[in-house]
Amino acid sequence: MNEERIIIMSKLAVYDKNYGEQDRLVNKFFRTDYVYRKNMWTRLYVLIGCLLLVCVYALRVFIVDGYDIFDFDYQGELIRIGVFILAMLVIYTLISTKIYVSEFNRAQRRFGNYIELIKLLNEIGGFAQPVQDASETEQEEPEHGASLYYTRNDSKLL
Repeated sequence: MNEERIIIMSKLAVYDKNYGEQDRLVNKFFRTDYVYRKNMWTRLYVLIGCLLLVCVYALRVFIVDGYDIFDFDYQGELIRIGVFILAMLVIYTLISTKIYVSEFNRAQRRFGNYIELIKLLNEIGGFAQPVQDASETEQEEPEHGASLYYTRNDSKLL
């Protein structure tokens, strides 16, 4: 075996061990789809957390502070709570969008480097590309998922 091939195969093995499965899961989606799905879960968790805080606040107001349930200003408090929840959702959405976009971009770069190493290994090793029969190519189903070489307008905020 060629020493250069061994080095490349070692790099491929290290990638597969450290990032391979995670990057394949990330690269199944377009960037907007990936960020949207991750932000959906972030928003859900933030909403649940905010509702728990609202419950703790209500217990404190009615039990500890001793406010009367009938004389309480529900409209004013609900507006304050709504603004608080909306602000938390916006803040956490912006933060998680930045985090997930950078995570997606890192996965794309690593996976692109992985593909380039495979191409280089094939060139060094002299491996011939398998020739497909014409009947096989007609029956192939289109590949689903995100392509590394397909671009899409992802500049909108999710």
